[in-house]
Amino acid sequence: MAAEPKPEDLREYDAVLTAASRLTFRLKTIYSGKLAVSTFHVDADTNKDAFSILVNHSPDPAKRGKNLANESPWGEFYAVVALGDGSDGRIVQTITRAGTVEYTLSGGRPEIQSMDRGDACTVTGSLGFSAVAMNNGSDPLCKCQANEKVIKVERASGTSVRLAATPERNKAMCWRWWCEACCVLPTFCSGPVCINCCCSIPNLHYELQDSSNTHLGGALYTQRTYTFCYECLCTNAMPHGSYIDLGTAPLEARRDVVAMIAGQTGMISSAPSSA
Repeated sequence: MAAEPKPEDLREYDAVLTAASRLTFRLKTIYSGKLAVSTFHVDADTNKDAFSILVNHSPDPAKRGKNLANESPWGEFYAVVALGDGSDGRIVQTITRAGTVEYTLSGGRPEIQSMDRGDACTVTGSLGFSAVAMNNGSDPLCKCQANEKVIKVERASGTSVRLAATPERNKAMCWRWWCEACCVLPTFCSGPVCINCCCSIPNLHYELQDSSNTHLGGALYTQRTYTFCYECLCTNAMPHGSYIDLGTAPLEARRDVVAMIAGQTGMISSAPSSA
């Protein structure tokens, strides 16, 4: 397991987050073949590689970097937030999920856990490629009325924040869905397939909200979307190029945002595959 973060590293990390108005997440290394390392460099405004998110499938040093997605325990991952490019090991937070012996598509996996300044944190939910494309049943075509997609951090101290893709911020999805719907009948369903292969859906927009689901500090997370082909071949559905405008969000919430993105990348990286 990672060593206890050093006080001076925590202070530096807090200073970076406090000063930042935007964090941009850039995918540097993705799962490939027998490797299972997912690395994001995070820019804080113009401060490139201010810190990094490094994801592996196991906390065991002997297994570091190996693809264990198709092995029991299923869904295990080990992510760390480290200063700079992570090469000097200045780790400031660890985000992990234990695996489960029996794999099921319906879930039942352990929750994602972390520790921040002695405060135990639990990450639940997930972001998604089609975050607002899940129909709520009221209108089979209008996707801007969809159920919210949410990822959340709850602290043992009693506070919580979440990123929520609200219908109000994602109305462009409605126009996209109508476009696809109009292409179904004349092309016998090949129209939407071609559209998704050649043209990405609109970017997805999330509000940072507090425990009462009130918009917090004006912070907004934009999840970049790409074409289906680019997603499959290049980003593996990771939030490459995504960014959050932090507004006046408090420092603790800023740390929680990073933990949520680390948890999301861990979930994607540890998903079983045929590789």
